[in-house]
Amino acid sequence: MSNEQDSALVLPANTPAWTFQCWASFVISLLILTRGIWLIQLDPWIRGFMMIAAFFTIASSFTLSKTLRDNRVNDFDTSAWKFFAWASFAVSLIATFTGIYWMPDTLGGAKGGEGWVRGFFVAAFFFQINSSFALSKTVRDNHEAAQRLKGY
Repeated sequence: MSNEQDSALVLPANTPAWTFQCWASFVISLLILTRGIWLIQLDPWIRGFMMIAAFFTIASSFTLSKTLRDNRVNDFDTSAWKFFAWASFAVSLIATFTGIYWMPDTLGGAKGGEGWVRGFFVAAFFFQINSSFALSKTVRDNHEAAQRLKGY
């Protein structure tokens, strides 16, 4: 693909307001999620599991987003890498939501995490996943637009 064709695929840089919103959403969602994990009245090993699941979900969201973006026009990555990106994301979701399901409810002590506690963590994880994808796309868009302006 020629530089002219390649540059036609690159969108202009995002507005500063959009970039700020993406960064702010990512930071706020990370703070909400980690604060909730830190403050929930559970054994430390359960909080540790939830924190690992949170960071695995974030990392796999970025990996999957980048892989999808890299391969939108040409097959750049190997099928093994694509499988790894999708499998990591799927495993992170399974681990996260299995942990949320079996989390004891801090208010009633019942298994299954009934009530607002489970709802809080489901919403917080979805907020984190969404903001990870949006931030990844925004950073990539701005980088590609800057490269196009430099003539690369």
